[in-house]
Amino acid sequence: MIADDPPIRRPGFVLPATDEISFRIMRQGSRIGQHSVRFRRTGRQLAATTEVDIVVKLAGIVVFRLKHRFEEVWEAGRLAAATSRLLRNGEPTEYRMEAQGEATLLRRANEVQKLPADIAPLTWWDPSRFGGPLFHVYDGRPLQATWQGGELPRGGWRWQVSGTVSATGTYRADRSWLDWQTRGEDGSRVTYVAG
Repeated sequence: MIADDPPIRRPGFVLPATDEISFRIMRQGSRIGQHSVRFRRTGRQLAATTEVDIVVKLAGIVVFRLKHRFEEVWEAGRLAAATSRLLRNGEPTEYRMEAQGEATLLRRANEVQKLPADIAPLTWWDPSRFGGPLFHVYDGRPLQATWQGGELPRGGWRWQVSGTVSATGTYRADRSWLDWQTRGEDGSRVTYVAG
């Protein structure tokens, strides 16, 4: 659901201008990890592979570790397939999705769930998805989300989501992803800085 009415287009996606987007992940001003998205085009398909690595230390002791690998494959504006492997403090969570007729099937452990055909992952690099049905990339579960958009100088946009996920992302006029921020589970400020 979109609270304001900024110009977005659905279906479809923003074709990235580069082969990779990379951010340093900062917590309270200290670097705790890296987030990168690599793009690969093959014929009519666009594949995006997201890698997130986070290590939080206090007094030199690791108190939180997260490693996530997520691949999404798009064809003709629709999610054709997705795979995810998350290691959170050593505990794995895996699932895969595939387009099938008028639905998208989520397969996790011994569970198969039918999701809408136009569902998309909340991977943030493509703001044209905001407002449509989305799922959380960590576990594949559909999100309950309310979006608010606001125009920035020189034609950029800021998007804020609340609900299952609370975060803010900003974008250039060409809708390329500029930065991102949220609050960690402990309330700390987490930001993405390009580079």
